[in-house]
Amino acid sequence: MEAFDIEDNAVLLVRCPRRGIVPPPKIPPGPHACVGGQEDWLEYKVVVLGEGGVGKSGLVLQHCAGRCPKRYDPTIEDSYRKAMTVDDTPIILDILDTAGQEEYASLRREYISETHAVVVVYPVTDRGTFERVTGFIRDIWPHGDSKPKKLPLVLVGSKIDLEAERQVSEEEGVMLAEELQESEDFDHVFFVETSALTNVNVTEVFVAVSRQCFAAGTTI
Repeated sequence: MEAFDIEDNAVLLVRCPRRGIVPPPKIPPGPHACVGGQEDWLEYKVVVLGEGGVGKSGLVLQHCAGRCPKRYDPTIEDSYRKAMTVDDTPIILDILDTAGQEEYASLRREYISETHAVVVVYPVTDRGTFERVTGFIRDIWPHGDSKPKKLPLVLVGSKIDLEAERQVSEEEGVMLAEELQESEDFDHVFFVETSALTNVNVTEVFVAVSRQCFAAGTTI
């Protein structure tokens, strides 16, 4: 089991943090709730969302298996279970890598109703996808009586290894995270840019998710 106790939060902070876009607080020392008979383990369900081809599977596979697929293979639904230690606290993440195609929107709505946190991915190399992020979330987010309690969200700008092809600046990612933070749907929004191919800030995404879930007081 991997252990992550990041003392220096600089890697989690974008270069231009503003208002509420700051790293979630560390998990304080236990004891905490038990999971499946394992003393002091915390377990969280995480759903990874985004359009097709944005890098969701690469992000999840790099974190869970230490590898990144070299070609795009459309996902319908893949589930992973990852044990890690964050701030000296044992964590189990049940991570659902979802389909990005429009025909699976109803499935994504179902996933949201059962999760503890959401990761939304867009590639910094595709302005069109970035500009559709808010609409993508709005289309699948439950409303009215089916609206869930506020959830933590990590907004991820992927594929920063393709810097020469960048179309979306880091500042624009921060601004979008701020807009989402100011909505009524999310408990806490955090933003980070990543590269699954070169394993930059991949672990930090899931460390942030774990800390967000603990701060929100949710667990299985």
